[in-house]
Amino acid sequence: MDIADGAAGLVATRNDPDTGPGGRVSQAFQLLELAERALVSAVIYERKRGSSWTEISSEEYEKLRRYDADTPDQPLRQFQCHQSDAGGDSRRICADWAGCHNAEHLLGLRLAVLDGRIDTTYQAAVNYQSPVPLFTSGGEAADHGQKGIDAPVDEDRRKIHKITQTRQDLQ
Repeated sequence: MDIADGAAGLVATRNDPDTGPGGRVSQAFQLLELAERALVSAVIYERKRGSSWTEISSEEYEKLRRYDADTPDQPLRQFQCHQSDAGGDSRRICADWAGCHNAEHLLGLRLAVLDGRIDTTYQAAVNYQSPVPLFTSGGEAADHGQKGIDAPVDEDRRKIHKITQTRQDLQ
């Protein structure tokens, strides 16, 4: 099924007597799943047309800032770990993301529980204590990540190489 056709089919434009309580929420989650697939395809497309990782990653850092907002104004999804494949079975929540925020107030975590995408992971994220100091906010982490993004130092290049060798979806 084409992503656009799938999304169009999930948009409520009339009263639907076949959709019971909570049905629209379930459909909205399906739409988010389609959007995630579209995002992965867009990244692959951008790389094939010559966009740099700098151009693409800048948006990833900007996402971090939005999780500092009040709970209702935050993104609807968890922030995934950059060390594991985006769509793979091994993907996981970013520990630094959960650790630098009050995880109980992360909308993406709450919705993932309601949708059944996570269960015990929620409590693990809420109780997470990092063994190392973390940034105090998503904005602070984004500022750090974006600093020098156009001219990475050797250590950053090694980390980028390691991640791209580990993740199958970036090769």
